[in-house]
Amino acid sequence: MKTTKAKKSAVREPSVDPYLQNLLKNIVDGKTMLRLQKDGTVFSQGETADAIYFIQTGKVKITVVSAAGKEAVLAMLGPRSSIGEGCLVGQTLRIGTATAIQPSTLFRIERLTMLRALHAEPELSEKFTATLLSRNIDLEEDLCDQLFNHS
Repeated sequence: MKTTKAKKSAVREPSVDPYLQNLLKNIVDGKTMLRLQKDGTVFSQGETADAIYFIQTGKVKITVVSAAGKEAVLAMLGPRSSIGEGCLVGQTLRIGTATAIQPSTLFRIERLTMLRALHAEPELSEKFTATLLSRNIDLEEDLCDQLFNHS
C-alpha cells in the first residue's frame, strides 16, 4: 500500500507595501497595525472618529445604514486607500461602517498624529491630498453613472 504525504501549505504574512511603508515611515508613535479576518470590523457607524486607516492588504467595504434600516454600500477599497479621513476635519462620529471583505492588514494612525505628520511632511501631505482628490473624482463619476444610467 502506497502512502502519500500531505503537502504542508505555509501561511505567508502579507508583504509590506513599500510605497505605503515609505509614505508613513516617519510616523512612529500613534501608528498601529491591524490584522483583520474576513468580516472583521475596522470601525462602526456612530463610533467616535479618532483615527484614520490606510489599507495595506486586502479589501474593505464602507457601508451606511439609514434610520429606516436600509443599508447602502458607499465604497469598496483596496491597498493604498485610506478610510476614516473625516476625523481630520472635525467629524466626531463615524458616518459609516468599515468591514474587511477579505483578510486585510491596515495601519491605524491616531487623528492628532496624522494632523502633525501632514503639517510636518510636505511629501506626505501632497500624496495624501492627491489620493483624496482622485477618490473624489471616482465617486463623482460613479454617482453620475448611477443617476443617468440606472436600470
